[in-house]
Amino acid sequence: MMISIYLGENLPWHHQPKCFFLLLNNDVTVAELVELLGVSFDRQLEIRINGVTVDWKHVVNEGDEIEII
Repeated sequence: MMISIYLGENLPWHHQPKCFFLLLNNDVTVAELVELLGVSFDRQLEIRINGVTVDWKHVVNEGDEIEII
């Protein structure tokens, strides 16, 4: 499945670009996705999928637009 990811400007992430597409073979939760991306858990993150704030257990679906801010 392909998803769109946007990482907020203040997010401590060492790679560019901060807006990209990711292709996954399996369903993942938000927590698994954040871990896969290597985003630091040392601060409070807000995760939005298609504009709606979700929790860590939410499963990511095909075509979702994900914001990690």
